[in-house]
Amino acid sequence: MAAFMKEVCDMGGILQQEERNLLSVAYKNVIGPLRRALRITNSVQQKTADERKLKTIAEYKKGLEGKIKQVCDEVQEILIQLIKGAKVEADKSAYDRETAEKLEESHVFFLKMQGDYYTTIGMRRKLRKK
Repeated sequence: MAAFMKEVCDMGGILQQEERNLLSVAYKNVIGPLRRALRITNSVQQKTADERKLKTIAEYKKGLEGKIKQVCDEVQEILIQLIKGAKVEADKSAYDRETAEKLEESHVFFLKMQGDYYTTIGMRRKLRKK
């Protein structure tokens, strides 16, 4: 679903509310299990004393972190383009109040979503330090 929504976003234009929601859900469904796996892996790593297991866990954790970074980078690129597009269109629609309000709503939605993914990146770094 995330790949499909990425294609939709790459087509350009302004996303309707349903499309924005689908984009959000698609990437939440990708990142959610990865975040949970990373938290569980971190917990197991803290409780394990066996050096061989620790090495395997560290390798797995590194792979999870890489995948999380990849997904976050991908969604950030999409959001940057959508934010720019919503801002440009809002500036063009300054005289059509209804359209401008919808575009501003899109702009805020994308900024909030972008903040959520920056939080995910921050949590990943925090877990890495433990």
